[in-house]
Amino acid sequence: MTKNRISTFLVLILFILSSCDKSRIYEQNFDLPDNKWDEDKELIFDFEVPDHRQMYNVLYNVRYSVDYPFYNLYVKYNLLDSAGRELNQKLQGMDLMDSKTGKPFGKGVGGVYDFRVLALPSYVFPYSGKYKLKVRQYMRQNPLPQIYSFGLRVEKAGA
Repeated sequence: MTKNRISTFLVLILFILSSCDKSRIYEQNFDLPDNKWDEDKELIFDFEVPDHRQMYNVLYNVRYSVDYPFYNLYVKYNLLDSAGRELNQKLQGMDLMDSKTGKPFGKGVGGVYDFRVLALPSYVFPYSGKYKLKVRQYMRQNPLPQIYSFGLRVEKAGA
């Protein structure tokens, strides 16, 4: 089975499994051209928060290759409200592989791994409504190779 078929199969399985997920309020993934993430490529996620009294977990979905040249990934995000006001920004680091053994984190087949990383745990949005999260890779190598896709998931915390 080729890597593309395996990736397509994994996406289909994840779609089927996630369609029954009642805690998820938003999820979108962007495939990166040629499996490279250019530092100028800003990924923009538009989502709506139905209840500002609810706590939410905001997670990153990362699909990467075991040939990814680093064990970690740094991203910079900006969270904006519906009026375009910046609510939060941060540089975040995440480990994709064990720094000592090189073992990849997440679930994978054929050298491609899917890993979900908690970005904002138990986050309380200031009001119900529309939000935008903008994300850029913030690594020293440009373009950043072997990142197949990057996504965002927003789910009810504790569900």
